[in-house]
Amino acid sequence: MDAVGMRPEKLYGSVWVFRPEPGCDVAGRSIQFHEPKEVRRGGKIPSRMARVFGRRMRYTLGWEPGMFVCA
Repeated sequence: MDAVGMRPEKLYGSVWVFRPEPGCDVAGRSIQFHEPKEVRRGGKIPSRMARVFGRRMRYTLGWEPGMFVCA
């Protein structure tokens, strides 16, 4: 998210907010995510939760699946 101009900030507990940097072309809204316990323990985000995150980014930021590439 940092690479596309969204600055991460840990709010409290396991909540992260991503805010657009000033002058960035990304939508002017911020988005919050709850960090799952699997990630805090060193694992990966569960696939079902990743899909939910994707739907929220589509709705909030207007991002589409075609904007992403597998590295």
